[in-house]
Amino acid sequence: MNFRVGRKTKGRFRMKENRVLIMVAIVAAMILLVPIVGYVLMYGSSPVYSHEKWAQFGDFFGGLLNPLYAFLAFLALLYTINIQRIELKQARGEFRRSADAAQQQIDHLKLSAKQEDLIRIIQLIDQEIGQLRQTLVSEPGTQPEITIDHIAHEVYRQSNEQLPTGAFAKFLNVARTPGTVVEALYTQLTTAISELSSYLQELEGISDSQGSVVQYFKRKNERVVGLIRSAGGVDQQVLSYFQAR
Repeated sequence: MNFRVGRKTKGRFRMKENRVLIMVAIVAAMILLVPIVGYVLMYGSSPVYSHEKWAQFGDFFGGLLNPLYAFLAFLALLYTINIQRIELKQARGEFRRSADAAQQQIDHLKLSAKQEDLIRIIQLIDQEIGQLRQTLVSEPGTQPEITIDHIAHEVYRQSNEQLPTGAFAKFLNVARTPGTVVEALYTQLTTAISELSSYLQELEGISDSQGSVVQYFKRKNERVVGLIRSAGGVDQQVLSYFQAR
């Protein structure tokens, strides 16, 4: 749009310049009538054959018209320079607007690329959490087989005042014992949740349009966060972030 406006403005300047030059040409042509009128006034309509008189008339003609034509040429030059100055100023304005528009587009592309990178990272962390949730935490060979996801569901049941099965208490005991496999898995889980919180907040910080994406991952990991809230091991700010809506 800016380029079209610039071309229209330049076209108007060109048309105005052409009109002025045409007017100068008309004035110059009219000035040519001056020697003819002068000839008639001085010698009448009869032909003059005297070289001396023609020389005098030529001096008169040159002395009168040369300064006039020089003055008109000077005015035309000044006008042309002024038009070029205005066009140059207009071109600079168009260039600045084009540069600003290009920079805005670059910034938008950078922002879009960063959003896509953050969403990919969030998806990878969410996949890792999903795999950890399906990891067995019960002793090998025992039935039923219990995963972290089962424990998270147990915590959710307790929060709804239903009778617990005791699996959560056993999980806590093992998860808090250094060096156990369950303790290592739980540490991985809390680390992944903390990273997920960090990247979700960063995504929210750069774009208001990703709110639905952020809420989706919050809801998806709600029960796991509830497990971590009950078991401990994660900063309270992380838990508060997932709790906020």
